[in-house]
Amino acid sequence: MLEDQYLDQPYVVVVPHPSAPARSRWVATITRNSQPEGHRGEHVECLFSDDAGATWSTPVKLEPGAGTVEGLTNSYSALAATDFGRIYVTYNINIDNITHTPDGKPYTRDDTQGAYVARWSDDAGETWSQERLRLPVRAGAVDRNATPFHGSLLLFWSVDQYKRRPDGDATVFLGFTKIGTFLYAPPEEAWLFSSPNLLTERNASRVTWNTLPAGDVGVQSVPAGTINEETHIIPLTNAGGGGGCYMVFRTDQGHLACAATRDGSCATGWGAARPASFWHASPAARALGAGPLNPRGPITLKRLSTGRYLLLFYNDGDPTFASRNPYWLAAGVEDAASGEVLFSQPEVFTYYAPDYFFPFAGQTRPGYPDIVEDLAAGATPACPTPDGSGCTVFVTETNKTQARVHGVPPDFLAALLGQDTISAAAARGLARAFPAGATGATFPTPPLAPFLPQGAAPFQSGWTVEFYLRNWTAGAAPGQALLDARAPATGAGFAVVVVAAPPPSGGATLALLLRDDAGVQANLTLNGACASLLARADPPLHHVALLVDGAARVAIAVVDGFLCNAPTGGSAARGWAYLPMALAAVTPAPSFKWGGDFGGDVAGGRWYARALSVTEAVGNSRAGPPA
Repeated sequence: MLEDQYLDQPYVVVVPHPSAPARSRWVATITRNSQPEGHRGEHVECLFSDDAGATWSTPVKLEPGAGTVEGLTNSYSALAATDFGRIYVTYNINIDNITHTPDGKPYTRDDTQGAYVARWSDDAGETWSQERLRLPVRAGAVDRNATPFHGSLLLFWSVDQYKRRPDGDATVFLGFTKIGTFLYAPPEEAWLFSSPNLLTERNASRVTWNTLPAGDVGVQSVPAGTINEETHIIPLTNAGGGGGCYMVFRTDQGHLACAATRDGSCATGWGAARPASFWHASPAARALGAGPLNPRGPITLKRLSTGRYLLLFYNDGDPTFASRNPYWLAAGVEDAASGEVLFSQPEVFTYYAPDYFFPFAGQTRPGYPDIVEDLAAGATPACPTPDGSGCTVFVTETNKTQARVHGVPPDFLAALLGQDTISAAAARGLARAFPAGATGATFPTPPLAPFLPQGAAPFQSGWTVEFYLRNWTAGAAPGQALLDARAPATGAGFAVVVVAAPPPSGGATLALLLRDDAGVQANLTLNGACASLLARADPPLHHVALLVDGAARVAIAVVDGFLCNAPTGGSAARGWAYLPMALAAVTPAPSFKWGGDFGGDVAGGRWYARALSVTEAVGNSRAGPPA
């Protein structure tokens, strides 16, 4: 899409092609700079694509003098396509060119302050208005108390995309963050822009803008004084019958937070912020209270034309800025009882290699994404798919120096959206099935697929081993092996062993141990969340799937259909682990004993010569052991 010293927020609207309405055009905006992020010269550019993101027009700068140190800093844009063919772009601008704090101290970063403005295009993004409208941003207590400006300068930014009410109403919403301590530190609050006529009013000066919620205070973080940033807003279909809105935002607590209201105008009734939630078929998993983990990193949430949702996030409980690789995709559904959006177990979607362990080096982190749905793109293979059908859903993202477009394969998307009902065991790649009576028998070790280099497709390398366990803790003791395929001479191969569970759960849990032929090692220990699930007597039969993804370089644990995420943050809470990029060929022992020397009851299992998806592991959990 683009390359430069700094690129951010490659956001897209899909509109009819101006010369062929049956085709689509993507109009995009992006924040750009030939200097590092935050330096003078930062500005918004617009460009378009007529082939679903494969090629792009020459970018156009929106502001006079943009890209130079003399120009006004402008950044962090969002797009809205009207019902009559106009496209609006709105963005931050340091409109008064303020570069000093009130006491005269200079600062270099000025891209989260000033005014919010709009320009528009009436020719599908080819040219943009000379006129620039200033949007009214209503001040609240957080603005008047903001350090060090105390209301003399508004401090805010948005990473959201415009969302329209799904009931036919033309009202649109956009989430943004108000900042209480310059540059961006607590207290912070979530706020909304709302317009009832942006999509229908042809006179731009008559467009009405509202700042929500009503009153003097936005949606605040919990606990007070913690991070509340980069709000994404979703107007709901029913929320129990009356419409409403749901928002999700990043925190520094290791999880995504959310808030909701059943007020159709989304102006009042916002409940307290709380952790976002997964849906769970398992009552035990639901009792854990687990939801999407996330560092202080960017996400996005979009509704598809089917009414289902997609959430792109990091699935990592590290509360810092660092853990932004890989990106995971989850499906979402509205829950009438809670008035919220609940999410599926996530799948690895896109990842950067090779540098997982030093995530700031070489800009190896995807971020600031958009989810783009283009139903016309499916008529031609706009992204490679095995059946040639092409993609209709895409993801844009940037590692801050390169902006990219990724197609979401239709089969991947269909499986993820169907995770709530899948109940069949996966067949593709099955190397061996182990019925209940196979415990103690010796089998040849299937070949272990190689670890693939950067750019390989996910789930096409690696392997998966799964077990069904009954009353497993009764005879379990640390050091026992359910499976040990390590070569006696070299130690290469892998094993699944019993280890002491991490506190506070105590007892026993399982660990995957992996070693390649050169001695490079990796392991994944089931964390406290899954240890607590395995310790339960109900259900009597537990399912454990260990997914070794040799392309994305992650190992994933799924227990009873639940990816082992704990309800609190911290990298130890996540149900997956990085595999070193140095990990290479693994030559295991030629044979292994199913069930090993494990003292518990192994009631069957399967070995796959590929990494299953998390959704497939969920289906296997529901399907039960092989006959």
